[in-house]
Amino acid sequence: MEESKKYVYKGKKANVEYEIDYSINSYYDDALDELHPDIKWNHQTFGSYQGEIISLGVDKEGNFYYKNNSYGSCSGCDWVQSIDTEEGAIEFFKQQEVLDEIGNDKEKVKEYIKKEVETSWDFEQKNLHELNEFIDKNVK
Repeated sequence: MEESKKYVYKGKKANVEYEIDYSINSYYDDALDELHPDIKWNHQTFGSYQGEIISLGVDKEGNFYYKNNSYGSCSGCDWVQSIDTEEGAIEFFKQQEVLDEIGNDKEKVKEYIKKEVETSWDFEQKNLHELNEFIDKNVK
């Protein structure tokens, strides 16, 4: 197993000093949390040794944001695990700053998420239920 690496990234909303621990796949969640401190996130993982992490976020105004990341168990199938240069880390962080803006209409957000979740690799109904609860709790 490769040792963890530390990178510094000056983002649009936050500067991130980030250590990537290759033994877990939460670096995608953590990067979103740190790069978008003004957004509250709900992260749902589909899969086991490889899969997808669907992240749904909401800001203080009630606008929802979406990000889908795929992860794997080795550097051949996981983007972050293949990062071995500062340039690679910067590209990863730049991509994590790009979010799909869904808006704030409850039904449109739910429909968008339903379509996205149902096309994921290991979709489970409980994940959609948890995302819908997150939407219900955060619609203004």
